[in-house]
Amino acid sequence: MKKILVIESCPGIPHTETSLELLIKEKEVGNQVYFGLLFPSNNAWEYSMKDPRSDHKALAGLLVSNIKNLCLELDIECVLPENSEIDEVDEIYSNTIRHGKKFRNKWDLKTVVVSSVSGFTHKFEPDFTIEPYKSYGKVYSDVAVRTYHNATDLINRIKPDLIYFYAGRWASCIPIGWACEDSNIKYLTHERGSNSEKYSIYNYTFLSLEETTREIKKSASVVDKDIVRLIGGQHFYARRNKSVSYWPSFTLNQASQNFPSDLKNIKYVAFFSSSEDEFCQTPGNKIETYFGKQFDAFEQLKALCRELGITLVVRVHPNIANKHPEEEAYWAKQADNNTIVLGSKSDYDSYAILDNAHCVVTYATSVGLEAAFWGKPSVLIGNSAWYGQNGFYCPQNKDQLADFIINAIALDVPDFAYMYGHYFETVGYAHKYYKSEAFWSGKFLGHKLHPMPI
Repeated sequence: MKKILVIESCPGIPHTETSLELLIKEKEVGNQVYFGLLFPSNNAWEYSMKDPRSDHKALAGLLVSNIKNLCLELDIECVLPENSEIDEVDEIYSNTIRHGKKFRNKWDLKTVVVSSVSGFTHKFEPDFTIEPYKSYGKVYSDVAVRTYHNATDLINRIKPDLIYFYAGRWASCIPIGWACEDSNIKYLTHERGSNSEKYSIYNYTFLSLEETTREIKKSASVVDKDIVRLIGGQHFYARRNKSVSYWPSFTLNQASQNFPSDLKNIKYVAFFSSSEDEFCQTPGNKIETYFGKQFDAFEQLKALCRELGITLVVRVHPNIANKHPEEEAYWAKQADNNTIVLGSKSDYDSYAILDNAHCVVTYATSVGLEAAFWGKPSVLIGNSAWYGQNGFYCPQNKDQLADFIINAIALDVPDFAYMYGHYFETVGYAHKYYKSEAFWSGKFLGHKLHPMPI
């Protein structure tokens, strides 16, 4: 019999239902299980930043009550860390955030804090010398340090053989992995699967681009190639038809085949932007290639298109409408007599823009993958899980970028595109005890896991 500790540090759907699912499955095979609740000990958790601080404590209390009542029915023990004071938080903040030192001389706390703050402020490079980012930085430095110490406390008290936790990129998640490694305890992490009825399990703290590429190829390697092609191809048709199951579609407000009349019979390069905060601040990811960060890379592309006399059409990512206003403002300012900007709320069809383009240039966004699937020359100027794979143009300098644009020829549909589609249509294990009602809600054994206000 093994001791299994499942830690919940950032509650919500998804992923609390997976924590409970794993507890029951481990219990069913004869292991001793514990549900470690870290989130009540933190002064914040990322899902709660839209709520006032006074509401946060109330919500934490309701969540604990709901979880404890359910675990009582399941005969699962809930444990909370012993909340000892952590004196060095201010010093750690100064050393790590202001001076860039490593937490405990080995862990990159600053990037994790940046990831958390960027995640809910939608500011991809928060400046911790000014408000409100300075205050947020202190709050999430505190969260990261407490998460590490409280996870260590549970490890020392329970002495588990294995720990599970959510594979988030945040201050309330990644330090659990640090505590496991410092205590020499094996851990597995969980994430949503290909749809809200599934979950997946990994043996690292979060899905970086490199690990995503490995997982995609590993999944395809054990399946017949024709099956990969069939299922993978269906994924791209589902995306085009706004019926993708892995994540809610960003194109629901776009009218099918709605195409700007002034672009008819015009040769143009289509640039599809990415939502930078979601890529750049994932610890371990390096999005920049040979052209720098997204704005720098775009401005080089813009200048080149002007030199070449080719119209540049910018399709701003629809999710930018939910991000920091300065991103939308940046793209709006890029319009000129050679550059057409279609804003994030524009109802023009992204696929019509793609279909009629001379070539498609992208920075990290999956449209680069879709363009290659739909038979368009796809030029990548930002890193991605498919960067460097066959079937894509990956320029290393301005001259190569110019050559790829001038002589753009569609390549064969990349094998990796089919692998990617297959992975995101199939990854994960089916929930047995959780029933999804929508992407963000459902019931576990008939119980709602959180109060409605959250």
